[in-house]
Amino acid sequence: MIKELLQEKYKMLFTPQIIFRGRNYFENDKVKELYKDKDSESYIAKVEGSDFGKYYDVRIILDDNDAKVSCTCPCIENCKHEYATLMAIDANKYSTIELLPVPENEKIDIQNFIDSIPGDKIKEYLKKSFTSDEYIDEEDFKKYFSCYLPEKSREYFYNILFNNFQIGMIDNINNFLDIAKSSLENGKYRYTFIISSAIIDAAKDSNYCDSDEILLNNYSKIGMFIRIAYRKGNDELKLEIQEWINKYKDKNYFDDIFLEDMILSIK
Repeated sequence: MIKELLQEKYKMLFTPQIIFRGRNYFENDKVKELYKDKDSESYIAKVEGSDFGKYYDVRIILDDNDAKVSCTCPCIENCKHEYATLMAIDANKYSTIELLPVPENEKIDIQNFIDSIPGDKIKEYLKKSFTSDEYIDEEDFKKYFSCYLPEKSREYFYNILFNNFQIGMIDNINNFLDIAKSSLENGKYRYTFIISSAIIDAAKDSNYCDSDEILLNNYSKIGMFIRIAYRKGNDELKLEIQEWINKYKDKNYFDDIFLEDMILSIK
């Protein structure tokens, strides 16, 4: 019996245009890395985007006759990166490792997303866009208003980041920092702390040999985010940040003088 191809089994999840573009991505080797969890049908992939050097993380979980797919690209609907990854799985282009489970990435209702954005914010964005370009870029729009998307749990960010650090897929750390920055600018101080601290925790808990270098390049930004969150946040958040600081103090900051300096600058 011939095994049914995943790309055929789940093609109803994608529009014909996305299938065409996803197939083109796969055939042009845009799926740069692909890993399968050793104990489940869970996959993560690093897929190159439209811009050279820009990568997105794709996650696919196969369960009986169900497929849960997600991608870090701004596309709210199922995307070409996900379909290209299904094709790569069909072609057995993966290595096997142990992954942390990632909570399901809930699909977003685009109408509710737009309705949640204040009109003056959209007006401000439109003025900026038409000044700098002749058209509105959909991906830029979703990235710009990412803070209005439903918030995700700390476990979600930590597990994704831990898996990424573990296998060296760290190109998208700036995506998480962008969300933290946008949240900070919109007064979501605890969410900023959740994301920023998850980056530090996941890097330090992983076995990725270059995690210290990645953190060193971002300590000033992460420290600033947490420092502002501490200053602007309520007493409950201040206590939460203090407990996080104490955790690293008790561990002697992992003998990392740069981490120590960043944490001591928070308050």
